[in-house]
Amino acid sequence: NDLIGSYVLQDLEIENSKIELSRGSIGSEPTIFFENNRQVVLSFNDTVYKGWYYLNQDQLTINFNPPMNEIKTFRGKVKNEKSLISGIGNDSITLSLEILRLSGQQDYLNDLYH
Repeated sequence: NDLIGSYVLQDLEIENSKIELSRGSIGSEPTIFFENNRQVVLSFNDTVYKGWYYLNQDQLTINFNPPMNEIKTFRGKVKNEKSLISGIGNDSITLSLEILRLSGQQDYLNDLYH
């Protein structure tokens, strides 16, 4: 799974509405972490959202507990060299995340998985 790592969350859109992003309670920027144990952590706007993920080629499923902006389940596709994740939350809500992988200097663990 080469999605494992830390990413800056550059853009988040829910139902085609851009969500204003500020730093999360983890890190100095809005961040998403795909961990080796299939846990996903999203940190933005002074809040942390946790869940688990499953990746099958470019098909991604994420379950949040508690929900992230009322989204419990997300199913989508990882595109553009892992810089865009888009799909549907709760079977009806469009969701798009633009992400940028942190360099090994920013997070040394990212070098362990590439």
